[in-house]
Order: sequence, then structure tokens, then C-alpha cells
Amino acid sequence: PAKSVELYRLAGSEDAIQQRLVFPDSREIVRNVFARYTSEQGYATDREKINAEIGTLVKERLAPRGIDVTTVNLRNVKPSEALQDQIDRKIQQQQATERATEAARTAKAEADRRRIEAEGIARANRILNDSLTDKVLMNQCIDAFKEAAAKNPVYTVPCANGASAPVIVDGSKR
Repeated sequence: PAKSVELYRLAGSEDAIQQRLVFPDSREIVRNVFARYTSEQGYATDREKINAEIGTLVKERLAPRGIDVTTVNLRNVKPSEALQDQIDRKIQQQQATERATEAARTAKAEADRRRIEAEGIARANRILNDSLTDKVLMNQCIDAFKEAAAKNPVYTVPCANGASAPVIVDGSKR
């Protein structure tokens, strides 16, 4: 209130105060603050921080003239088409990088799972190989021979090392 007469004398009306004092100073402050940030920060990541900084500077600039600024809202601040395209491309690249990183992590986990599975199979094969002897194999062969003999005619054929190994022959087929 103490500065209102001076403001009206200087500018003439409320609209003129806004056009001559508030808008030019505000625009200058907005340009200066945005110049200190990258375009991505200004239009995406640090928008709230920038808004607070602009609010503080506008209040400080206009207070000596008797203009009391209560809040400053950044709205309709839009980058140029080229800058918006650049920001969009960067965001898409970041998303593609994140997807590729996730795919690589998934592929690594799958490769680890397959390696562990293969190591388990290899260990099982080593244990089986170590436990199989000619006598165990011959015993399994004899058991199979007995099973087959119960159903079909079976013949034995001499095998290597002079041993006889049962060979199952289906007598119904010639």
C-alpha cells in the first residue's frame, strides 16, 4: 500500500504495472535461471527446483518497488519443437538402454541357470560312470533278459571277451 501511489504514477494502471514492471523482470529472471540448467533439467527433472529459484528471485526483484509476489507458477513453459524432439529422443534412448540392460541381465541369469543345470548333469553322469562296472551292466542285462524271456522266446549270443550276453529276439517276427 505504501508504494501503490508511486506505482500508479510510474505506470498508470494495473495492466501497465504488469506490462512494464512485472512481465519484463519476470521474463528476464526466467531466461537467466533456465540458462543455468540443461534443457532436460529445465523441462523435466529439476522443474520444481527451478520454479522455487525463479519465485525467490522474482520476489526479491519486485519487493523494492512495492510489489508483493505470493507465488510463482511455471506453466505453459514449453521447449521448441526441435528441443522437444531432442528431449524425446534422449528419453527413448535411456529407455532403450534400460531395456537392453534388463535383457542382458535376464540373459546372464538364464546362462547361469543353464550352466548350473549342465554342471549338475555332468556331476550325475560322473557319479553314474564311476558306479557302473561291467558286472553291474551285466546284471542289468540279465534282469532285462529275464523280463523279456517271460514274454517272448529269447536266445543268447556270445559276446566279446568270451562272455555271453543275452540278446532278446522277438520270435514272432522273422
